[in-house]
Amino acid sequence: MAIATPPTKQSLAPTPPPATPSPPSLKRSWWQRRGTFQKILIVVGAIILALIVIGSLTNKSGQPQAASTAATQPATAAPSATASKPATAIVPSKPAASKPAATAPASAARSGTAVGQAMRNGAGQTVTVSSFTLNVPIANEFEQPSAGNQCVSVNLALVNGDSSPWSLPLYEMAIVDANGQTHSQAIGTCGGGGSSIDSLVPKGRASSTLLFEAPTAGALTFMWTPSALNPNSNYQTPLK
Repeated sequence: MAIATPPTKQSLAPTPPPATPSPPSLKRSWWQRRGTFQKILIVVGAIILALIVIGSLTNKSGQPQAASTAATQPATAAPSATASKPATAIVPSKPAASKPAATAPASAARSGTAVGQAMRNGAGQTVTVSSFTLNVPIANEFEQPSAGNQCVSVNLALVNGDSSPWSLPLYEMAIVDANGQTHSQAIGTCGGGGSSIDSLVPKGRASSTLLFEAPTAGALTFMWTPSALNPNSNYQTPLK
């Protein structure tokens, strides 16, 4: 006899719904991947670049216009100025006749205090050429002047009108030849030994004879230079 089997219970668990497919991922563009700061820099750079391009195009367009304007305007300013003022013939002026330099006569060139008259400076000191002798003969053969030179003797009278002593006054005396060269007292020639007066007291007087060796040719002038610091301040007596 057959035994009937009871029916099995079906599982009552709910069947899960089918899986919903995920939406496809969208790919971000290059601009979207840039940050905010980068986007600002890109925008600013683009604006600057656009301004540069516009400026260069403006300059290029303006230059041909200026060139064409300059080319179309004829240069009429210079001709009009020339036309308004007729050309004047330039007559070369006669060169001024050059006047030869005035040559002072020998007497004027050697002007100064005459022999026998006192030369006085601002301190009250005076020097007087009492007399002079040219071509003084020298007996000693070892003291003869050089060839072309002569021995000159000058007699002086000195007065110190200053309130201070006059030190070594004879070293202020010299002879100037025609070439402007000065000659001090002769030493070792012309019988000269370098006469000297150490000092002349205030109100003091002295006489002395100085010997010089100077050129034979040309005029000679006795010169007194009171201050060695100022050789341009001097007093002269022509020996004539």
